[in-house]
Amino acid sequence: MIKYLKPLKVSSPKIRLGAKLDGGYVAPQIAFEKCNTLMAYGYGGDKTYEDDFVKKFNKNVYLFDHTVSDNEWTENLVSFYPEGLGPDNRDEAEKMYHMSQLTDNIETLNKQLSILKEKTDTKSLKSSINSLEYFKSQLHSLSEVISLKGVREHYNDLNLEGEVFLKIDTEGAEYDYFYNTDIKDLSTFVTGMTIEFHNLDQPIYQTKLGIILEKFKDYFILTHLHGNNWGGEITLGSYSIPRVLELSFVNKKYADGAEIDTTSYPIPDLDYPNNPDIPDCNMEFLNQI
Repeated sequence: MIKYLKPLKVSSPKIRLGAKLDGGYVAPQIAFEKCNTLMAYGYGGDKTYEDDFVKKFNKNVYLFDHTVSDNEWTENLVSFYPEGLGPDNRDEAEKMYHMSQLTDNIETLNKQLSILKEKTDTKSLKSSINSLEYFKSQLHSLSEVISLKGVREHYNDLNLEGEVFLKIDTEGAEYDYFYNTDIKDLSTFVTGMTIEFHNLDQPIYQTKLGIILEKFKDYFILTHLHGNNWGGEITLGSYSIPRVLELSFVNKKYADGAEIDTTSYPIPDLDYPNNPDIPDCNMEFLNQI
């Protein structure tokens, strides 16, 4: 994984979008200039990045997050959808399975609801509640299947045209998405990406990130990275690295003059601590790769 984290410098200058704390990210300007649209995954009530994109480039933003209670809305070129990031073209059979578990057992569901209504003995009530918990889990699974879509699916559903820039901060869902998606297809309509990779203290995510970056290397170039200091730092072999990494990529076709970046990170006036009350993450490991 570590060997893929050495950034390259391209001819396009870098710019920062968003606040000078958590929620702000740095990427090459050309990736924003070449895109028609920003597709952003992860909202949580903060859209300073998206508002900054609109202010600087006057282009549409499509914002997705299925974990908040908002309904669909549009405001100043930013449109929100209560949907999340998942593998492209999720298996229709998966949806039908969860639906069948609900519909095929409707009589059982009605019976358990009747038991609760009748206020019978404690043992019966506990049994009924356990049964209803099963139905709740099936509803949750069905909701996940319906509300999660891949970038290509969202792109097609919205009838978008031209290329897009991706901003992804999905608290872990980024791994399954990129691990399973077709990166070659993604490169046909994505100018660049900023992705926050979480939980790198866990070996499974270290392995997945390594595989994902290996998939990226034929189509996208890593141009910037920053550590989210809310996550602290971890020891990985002889290296000390951030537990949460913010990585920015540009499509190879826009990576003119790419060369090894010898800049010292974090970069003053571009990078800022996500938590302003503590020092930024140390990125000295980049000089050791």
